[in-house]
Amino acid sequence: MVTPMRRAWPLQLLLTLLLVAFAGLVWLTYHPEAEILTQAEDIPVVGSWATHLRRIYLPKKPRIESPREPGSSRVDEASPQSIPAIELRGLEARPFEWFRDGAPIFDAPLEGAQEIGQVVGIRRLVLWEQREGWAAVRTKGVHGWIHLDASSILNEPPLGRATKPVLALDGRAPDPDRLRRALEKFPELPKEMNFGPYKTYTDLDNSTLLAFLNRVAENLETSYRERTLLAPRGQAHEVVLLFAHEASYREFQQTESRLEGLDSRGHAETGMAALFVGESDTSEIAATLVHELAHLLNRRSIGPALPPWLDEGIAEDLASSRLAADGTLQLGSLRGQASLQGTVVSYSGAFAALRQLQERASLDDLPPLRKLVDQDWHTFVADSHRTFNYAHSALWVRFLFSGDPVLPTSFREFLDAVAKGEPVHSAHLEQRLDRSWAQLDREFRAWLEGEYVRWLPLLD
Repeated sequence: MVTPMRRAWPLQLLLTLLLVAFAGLVWLTYHPEAEILTQAEDIPVVGSWATHLRRIYLPKKPRIESPREPGSSRVDEASPQSIPAIELRGLEARPFEWFRDGAPIFDAPLEGAQEIGQVVGIRRLVLWEQREGWAAVRTKGVHGWIHLDASSILNEPPLGRATKPVLALDGRAPDPDRLRRALEKFPELPKEMNFGPYKTYTDLDNSTLLAFLNRVAENLETSYRERTLLAPRGQAHEVVLLFAHEASYREFQQTESRLEGLDSRGHAETGMAALFVGESDTSEIAATLVHELAHLLNRRSIGPALPPWLDEGIAEDLASSRLAADGTLQLGSLRGQASLQGTVVSYSGAFAALRQLQERASLDDLPPLRKLVDQDWHTFVADSHRTFNYAHSALWVRFLFSGDPVLPTSFREFLDAVAKGEPVHSAHLEQRLDRSWAQLDREFRAWLEGEYVRWLPLLD
């Protein structure tokens, strides 16, 4: 005979599991920054739920805005008390690999699975999921699994993983087919205008914002020259694509195989820079434009094959600077804010990046600069610490531009030498700066502390 207690135990177990699950969910709403949620974002099905939970419960970053007249555009003022917030635009990328032409794709991650397609040409494919030597991939309409072994993986990408010195190049117009594909993604025929020297296509209907972005692009090359002491080669022939809506930009992004799996506010390719407006304010849009155009200026001033710390570091150093109402960069200034909410100080924007590095430096937990400088693009972008890598690079470059009286001169001489074809590797940089990496680490940590104190805004 089955006793009532024995009949009831499955129900009791179910209720206990539901209670534990509910308690765990409640705990996560109080700890949306938990590492388990960060890891869960990369898991199919569960990932979208984890991302949604973090978006709801992570605290909103406060903003400090300049006093402005009714109807005026939201632009930065020159006052150090007015530092609008802005996000570091790191590329949020999934892991990827280069695969050989003809590598088979299967319907399941199992030996003996049915082949459903092949990789066409040498391809860089995002690894959407990985299981014991297999990875889920998508290419040319085929969704399946590929074996991660020597028969499929190309050990070296077509141009290699190591950075190769390349001379600065003239401005270059976009490939006509790529430009045509991009223009087709606008909901309606975009209007043509100029942002400084760059022909621009946009479906944005905001004359105040467009006029401001024009001034930003018009003044950027002068600021770049002042910052680097480099003269970009020739004239700018690239174009800018400014999408009013994020959805249109994402549709264009999906046509670019190199950008598959990336989540960014904009990107720069040979011949063009693309970005979207969405719900961002003027200062954020302008900073994204500065960042992407800086990549084009790097290509014309130093070369197209730069290591990530240098290419992204220069672009983010410029984009992290405040913009005056006339569209000129205030070189060496810092976007971001700190606000007091009760007894808690919240940081945002580039100031949050500075605070993060300063805090890790004070705890002796800052990665060595040599490690940052030696990272290749694959590691820099695909690594789980990629957002930190962007912040680290931006402030490292800013330190090189604004350290003691000797350091900026040595760094600019390094840039000039690289632009003329000398190696860009860490040993060459160490030699040009005439300081050991241990010494640079010490000086960088001290500089971070000084910058944090110097730019700490008035608290709300």
